[in-house]
Amino acid sequence: MSAKPQSRIGLLLAVPVFALASAGCSSNPPCETDLAAVDQARAAAKAAEDKLQSAQQQQTDLQQKIQQEEARQASLEERKAELMKQIADLEN
Repeated sequence: MSAKPQSRIGLLLAVPVFALASAGCSSNPPCETDLAAVDQARAAAKAAEDKLQSAQQQQTDLQQKIQQEEARQASLEERKAELMKQIADLEN
């Protein structure tokens, strides 16, 4: 092989590499973020987090009330069974 075909191959490989490298060096586009919109989004996120926390606390409170009522119901069922037994004993 002669030197000419090898130099052409090298040139053919170097051109796309150089083009890709130079395309990556451009400047970034200007930032078009509206700071008021960012602040508004933050405030909305905070309000949503507060609302979620409140709902979770309410859920915990209601679950505790349910447990208390279930315990009370079980106690009443036991008392009812005792009274029914006493009634049955008195009837006999």
